[in-house]
Amino acid sequence: MFKNKAVRFKQYSVGIFIKDEIGAILWPFIIFLPLFIGLLYLSFEISHYLQKAAKLSDAIEQATLALTIENNTNNPDETQTEKNISLVNAYARAYLPSESFSAPVIDIISHPNYIEYRAATTLNYTPKFLTKELITNIDRRIIVSDNGVAIKNKFTSPGEITDVVFVVDYSVSMDGNFGDEKKTTKIQELRRIFEDLNNTILKNNNTHTIGFVPFSWGTKKIIGKGIHRKIYCHFPFVPKTPMPPSYYLGDLKSYNPAKELTDAVKNNIDYDETIKSITANYNFINIPIDDIKPSSFCLKGSDAYTLRSDDITNDNIQENIEHEVNGLTLISSGILVANDIFRKDSKNKDKLMIIISDGNDQEISSDLTQEKITKTLIEKGMCERIKENNIRMVFIGIAYTVKEIKWEDCVGKRNYYEAQNAHELEADLRQALGTIEASEVGRNIPKN
Repeated sequence: MFKNKAVRFKQYSVGIFIKDEIGAILWPFIIFLPLFIGLLYLSFEISHYLQKAAKLSDAIEQATLALTIENNTNNPDETQTEKNISLVNAYARAYLPSESFSAPVIDIISHPNYIEYRAATTLNYTPKFLTKELITNIDRRIIVSDNGVAIKNKFTSPGEITDVVFVVDYSVSMDGNFGDEKKTTKIQELRRIFEDLNNTILKNNNTHTIGFVPFSWGTKKIIGKGIHRKIYCHFPFVPKTPMPPSYYLGDLKSYNPAKELTDAVKNNIDYDETIKSITANYNFINIPIDDIKPSSFCLKGSDAYTLRSDDITNDNIQENIEHEVNGLTLISSGILVANDIFRKDSKNKDKLMIIISDGNDQEISSDLTQEKITKTLIEKGMCERIKENNIRMVFIGIAYTVKEIKWEDCVGKRNYYEAQNAHELEADLRQALGTIEASEVGRNIPKN
């Protein structure tokens, strides 16, 4: 009897709760609360999944691009195959460092005009929100798979012999890195790339390197050999008035010789005559390097110097590029020296000037309101006049955004590149050297 009373009391209490307005509101909330919690956790897990999937997609795309640089054949040997696997894994871990991945599947397929690079990998991770204790009660792992595809045009040498001059920024900023996770510097990567190019493209009979021009704030010019060897701080600018070297040196006891030298050079440049010198013979500014006090000028703090056609080989290009970088940046000093090499030494119709720099011009001047040298020369028509010599100019900006000078307007849209990492730098150089007209090298295409 007491049992029946207890049951009737519970039924009565539930009925009262349901009939009560508050109970009527709370009852569906209590029923659906677990569902709401489940949906909330599910949305968190889906968001987590999408983040990982997006990072994996980016990683595999970058990995396939890197494969286009590391492989020049569709049939890599065992050593290269292992390097390819390590490369894909490295990119995956760079984007998702705390995750584990399956062994990547890599296919390199040769087509008549290009090589196709395919890579796929799988990410396997434990759910962060939907744990077995919460809802599923099953110990499961989530699998995310992705693949990437990139192609690279097969190298086709120019139909005609092409004379090439490299103009390379040797300012101290080249000793910095790209800003990515790699610890190697920009100049170290450039040295590696040139070594690869020397073993491949630069050995092609139709690619004829006739000059290598490292520059800082000015260039270094060597005349003669042995006891007759003379080294000059060379500025390829026509002076307003021919002056003895001492004019540019100022007060040898000055506390700021860099500023005095900058002002002396800038104030004595005849810009109009310098533009004319691009297609004619003129005398330029030469100062004995031993008289230069600041090491930041004309590569005085480095053993690098300008190589011309009479003493240039792939080996001494490599030797020259191994020298340390030093000094400020004056891009036009390298460009005009390269033009002079073409004008005096080039014997072929096709000419290619490749300019590599990681920054804008720098000056230590007493008058910073005055426009910088390179910008003034460009505004007066330097680029157009160089092109009149049948020279194709290519500009590769390394890991910086050009602010002062729109080099794209100078060299042309198809000849302007910005390399934000070593892979892009090598791809840009290969593209510039691959054909006389720019062609596609190492690009992603839609995946399956």
